Amino acid sequence: MPIVTSCCCGKASLKAGSIAIGVILLAFSVAFLAVSVGLVAGWDKIDTTFLDNERIKEKIANSTELAKLRETFQKEIRPVWKKEFVSLYCFLPWYALANVLLIIGAKKEIKTLLIQWILFTVAFLIWSFVLVSVMLTYDTTPGFVVVLALAQIFNFVLMAVFIMVVFSLYQDLTCRRVKAIGHNYDIHEDEADNRSES
Repeated sequence: MPIVTSCCCGKASLKAGSIAIGVILLAFSVAFLAVSVGLVAGWDKIDTTFLDNERIKEKIANSTELAKLRETFQKEIRPVWKKEFVSLYCFLPWYALANVLLIIGAKKEIKTLLIQWILFTVAFLIWSFVLVSVMLTYDTTPGFVVVLALAQIFNFVLMAVFIMVVFSLYQDLTCRRVKAIGHNYDIHEDEADNRSES
């Protein structure tokens, strides 16, 4: 039995919901990929002083010393952020492909493509947690940490719901397949019985 029997509070079928999920995430992947490419390409021109540690600003009144610490901090954090966006650039094309496969799998009712999408999405969640963990190892502003943590929690909950819908479609297709096999078996049994009686 599927975990859920419909999508969007009963307003859409599992098939339609899975196709919609694939379309939404494909659009997200392409948009985020374009942003990542743009950021990496123009990285030297991007101002990342908003990441300066607020505690450094509060504790140090000497502007020269503050400028030196700020420069050191920027030298440490900028390479990390660039690597984060490079990793996005490397992963997102594959995730976009996984979403195309989800659309095809849901439309054509191909179970293996649904499972492939689920595995890719679990890998995406793990990968995003690793990236966020790397970011949070650096001393950044409390506001930035809170926003990043809330965004990650929202992402996890949303993707968990998406996985549940797609997996329910997989379960539904499996149940239908088993029922179809059982029905065909019963028909063959009946035909065999009729031939033996005649």
